[in-house]
Amino acid sequence: MFYSFVYQNIAFPLHEIIRGRKTHLYLRRLEESQWKPLWEIQSRQWRALQSLLHYSYQRVPFYRQLFDSLAITPDRIRCPEDFQQLPILTKEIIRENRSRLVSPHYRGKNIVKSTSGSTGAPFEFEHSIDSWCWRTAAAMRGYSWAGAFEGVRHVYFWRPPLKPLGRVAEAKQTLHRFFQRQKFIDCFDLTREGFARCIEEINRFRPVSIIGFAMPLYALSKFILDTGAAVHRPASIISAAERLYPQQRETIERALGAPVFNTYGSREFMLIAAECERHEGLHLSAENLYVEVIKDGRPAGPGEVGDIVITDLHNYGMPFIRYPVGDLALATAHQCSCGRGLPLIADVVGRTLELIATPQGRLLPGQFFTGMMMHLSDIKEFQVIQESLHELVIKLVPGNGSISEWTLKKIRNQVEQAFGQQVRLDLQIVSDIPRSKAGKFLITQSKVTAALSLSAFAEQRKER
Repeated sequence: MFYSFVYQNIAFPLHEIIRGRKTHLYLRRLEESQWKPLWEIQSRQWRALQSLLHYSYQRVPFYRQLFDSLAITPDRIRCPEDFQQLPILTKEIIRENRSRLVSPHYRGKNIVKSTSGSTGAPFEFEHSIDSWCWRTAAAMRGYSWAGAFEGVRHVYFWRPPLKPLGRVAEAKQTLHRFFQRQKFIDCFDLTREGFARCIEEINRFRPVSIIGFAMPLYALSKFILDTGAAVHRPASIISAAERLYPQQRETIERALGAPVFNTYGSREFMLIAAECERHEGLHLSAENLYVEVIKDGRPAGPGEVGDIVITDLHNYGMPFIRYPVGDLALATAHQCSCGRGLPLIADVVGRTLELIATPQGRLLPGQFFTGMMMHLSDIKEFQVIQESLHELVIKLVPGNGSISEWTLKKIRNQVEQAFGQQVRLDLQIVSDIPRSKAGKFLITQSKVTAALSLSAFAEQRKER
């Protein structure tokens, strides 16, 4: 506890001051504002939204043209109903207008990221350093509700780096994790040997919190319950990156002996919503993000499912105004009994990744493929379908009319590294990928893992 106190109150603020960042100040502000009544939070949120709209109209070429084409100005947007008249900012629009979406004042100063998103469509985007500070502070606050304060020991059951780091970058990362007391364990190695190593690392490190992908945490928990393995009990588990199902929550809590806190985020915005200690829904990061749940072009009512549409209130470098993340949420008007005024969503119900099984007995989270495709600019969208344990189909939609042989070779090599030479890979170049009636499609689909429970899959592997 002493180390955590020093880290939170001395080391981290000093680090941010030296770097010229305000994360520690924003965190303090968020810790105070969460207890304000809902009407006050929403009033502040609306003022921040209006400031962003005025700036975007005055400084960002894309939005200047958009507002003029609609014959409106930010002054005429006086209420949420007015704001909903603005069109959705799709990934396709971002790809076609990326340069015009960047504020000239921030050009060359932004942080550049890439993602495949929930629709399997890779693209690059930017956000300002100030936006990074806000989203980092929001994540720190959300994790603190689970007792995962900065400076306490965390184990991340996470995916390995998408590409090897250089020696200097790796050294800096190692030092950073040492001072933050973080231990990262590969969540893609879902074998009995991988689970055993994971339990050994947890018992050695004795974390206060375990943070991980929902499905790998569930698979690890099944292994613990099936084998009776002795494992250190953390104070909390934080589920991230995938939808958490009730059965998964119950199994994880039973195996690890600690409450599970569900979170929802995206690469574009980091933490969007998180559960508090009352587990009555997910609190939205309302001071940082303006989140809409839209059904058939209108706000979803309580109990209705709608598309999640987000505006980043502090990304002046490349404003994201009414951006659909590609997931679905269950709307609610419930106010949490914890006393926080932050609005809630009941659940995230439309996430789009399934596990893929390998002939070696591994279970790869769908994020393996989104990470693989993330930096391949000539791929617009993709979908992975596992027909059998030895047959994999990947549908590819070209981003610029064609896909290079270099890209196809890279995909084949990475699939072979993960699955071995026993798998027949069928790369199909298609013009589009059909959606469901709700406009969604699963990025990864497996007819193997869909037909078997995790324990049954493990038993099948043992028989072979």
